[in-house]
Amino acid sequence: MTTTVLLCGTAWWLPQRPEPVTFAYREAAAAVLVGALAGDGPRRLRLIYHPEGFASTATPCPHVPRRTLGLALQEQFPGLDTEDLAWSHEPILRIGEGFATVIHRESDPWLVGLVAQLATAGIEIESAWPLATWLSALPEEWSESGGTTVLAVIGDQACAYRHAAGGVRHVEQWPGAASGAPEAWLRDILARETDEPVLVVTANAPSIERFASAGQTTVQRHLPLPEALTWAATLPRKHPAQLLPEPPLFTPNRAAFAASVALLALGAASFAPWMRAHLAAPADVAALRAREGVLRAEIAHLRANATEIDALRAGLAQRTAPFAGPLLRRIAATVPPEITLTVLEATPDAVEARGYVAPGAPEGALERWRTLLSPPGTALLFHAETPANRAAPFRLRGNSVP
Repeated sequence: MTTTVLLCGTAWWLPQRPEPVTFAYREAAAAVLVGALAGDGPRRLRLIYHPEGFASTATPCPHVPRRTLGLALQEQFPGLDTEDLAWSHEPILRIGEGFATVIHRESDPWLVGLVAQLATAGIEIESAWPLATWLSALPEEWSESGGTTVLAVIGDQACAYRHAAGGVRHVEQWPGAASGAPEAWLRDILARETDEPVLVVTANAPSIERFASAGQTTVQRHLPLPEALTWAATLPRKHPAQLLPEPPLFTPNRAAFAASVALLALGAASFAPWMRAHLAAPADVAALRAREGVLRAEIAHLRANATEIDALRAGLAQRTAPFAGPLLRRIAATVPPEITLTVLEATPDAVEARGYVAPGAPEGALERWRTLLSPPGTALLFHAETPANRAAPFRLRGNSVP
């Protein structure tokens, strides 16, 4: 099971822990997290990555793959054309006549080295996501207009993700959350969009009280950060906002393993047929001899019973089932519409029909049909068993006339 943890500024936030785990400098961040997860702590993590200097910016862009997008925007966002800087982007959407996205990037390389440090300590980072992307996945329901706003206030950091009803996305960040700017921004949104749901994620109770007056009737929910980290907030592995690079399809270890498997398979394929034939030869001879004895016994049995088989075939050719041909045609031609057949069974000497008479059928309908089935000279004589209750099934049986 994967656990979600947040790196915000210079502190780690863990699920169901009300206080952060802080570190003084970046080189100590991995060791601090390892210590916090000591013992039976989780070893597979989803990382929400928002260190100091991390930025998310909405921008127009061409509709191109990630590598081409980095080359196209490298002048506006230096470093996107290198492999050193961790960056990603939101899905590219059409806005008016063009396209737009949100670029997430760290100010200087750190994420890849941090993930490697944690891996040496036995902690696997399965995926890493910008804070704004994780906030966008938190709401369980969106408004009918499609607009939603999520604001997070964590220590002295604040970040907001807003998807407007018209499809335009905005990301706001405040390095000094105590300035009152997040509250003012939220009040402005609620003043213009009175029906838009807002989710506020805060690290502690005092932070919640700061936003309690900013549109209490419209704010969807005040969510404590330790609880928010336990929410699913599902993000697909192939989402373009994923900050970790795709693992290469071929690595030296994988190539060596594939070569070993190929050589082993080639050797086994060359040796297996000879060995299989060598081991199977004695058993094949014994099986053939046993099969020969069985066939000889079967041939003798068939020859001894040839006369009886011929006699049975001649007798069957002379007998004609009483329900074949004329009888079936007579039943199809005479059955009245008020009678429904459900079962028709036949033996060499008899035939039996079962079914129902319609509730509104004339009196004697079954008897008249029985008479039609047994005209003078027929080979079958039919007898009817009429139930007292007309809703019950009837039974019509015909026996061969001697």
